[in-house]
Amino acid sequence: GGHLHALKRLESCGFTLQQALTLEQLEVCARTGTLNRHVITMANALKIMQAVVADTEVIKKIRHGRELAPGDVNLERVFQQNNASQPYFKIIDSGNNLMAVIEYQKARNKLEYCCVFAN
Repeated sequence: GGHLHALKRLESCGFTLQQALTLEQLEVCARTGTLNRHVITMANALKIMQAVVADTEVIKKIRHGRELAPGDVNLERVFQQNNASQPYFKIIDSGNNLMAVIEYQKARNKLEYCCVFAN
């Protein structure tokens, strides 16, 4: 048998403990109005996921919940830069705002929404 006395996560998804704030630091930031300096955007929080910058037509489709076609995004670019076994990628607008997380189902040649973010 055995037991664990303490556990400290030093890194998660490329974010390190050095980047983290303590609760006391967060309280000071909240009181002084400086919290925004430390907030990571949704698009940047998913930095391990390949990004596709959407044009206005694709953004309109996402906002209206319409189906995306594989031709709406450059899948070759996504999977050249990303691990081909990882079927997920994020769609952002030109301002780096996260629009959606998408799964490419290769066998069906279909794009499926995992999550859509309202802007």
